Amino acid sequence: MVTGILINAHLCELQDIMQEQRLIVRLQAYWELLRKGKPQPAFAQLNSGAISDLWPNCILIGVDNRGGKLRGYKYEYIGEEMIKVFGHDYTGTVVDMGMKEFPGIQIAKHLPEIVATGAAQKDESQFNNSKGHMIKYRCCFLPFGDDKRGVTNILIGVSHRVF
Repeated sequence: MVTGILINAHLCELQDIMQEQRLIVRLQAYWELLRKGKPQPAFAQLNSGAISDLWPNCILIGVDNRGGKLRGYKYEYIGEEMIKVFGHDYTGTVVDMGMKEFPGIQIAKHLPEIVATGAAQKDESQFNNSKGHMIKYRCCFLPFGDDKRGVTNILIGVSHRVF
């Protein structure tokens, strides 16, 4: 009986791992399809309906780079699953790198590098949410933009587990 429980526990963990990897792999494959060899796809090409099953685990960041100067970032969308993780809907909020009480700042700290390089990146780490739960996550940062304005938006896909 104990062996059966252990096998079921391992199967559940394996399914979670496969789901985590699938989210990142699927989002990156979608992004690659959109960009067609360009440094990054145009934001107008993003269709959340094409990734609707992943969309609740996504964060969309707007990059304010008016006049060719980076002025800041804004949370344009935070998926339902991410709202649960963060404990609050930050949609419409300006990203403040000094905002220590925001649990997602661990993820947001990568934004300047994504804008500077214009390249997709991955990260995995952990943080404690507002309820004190440890959140272990894997994520991918997918920049959108054009040659004229640079990176205008960043789509972040996050898979996580709550401990």
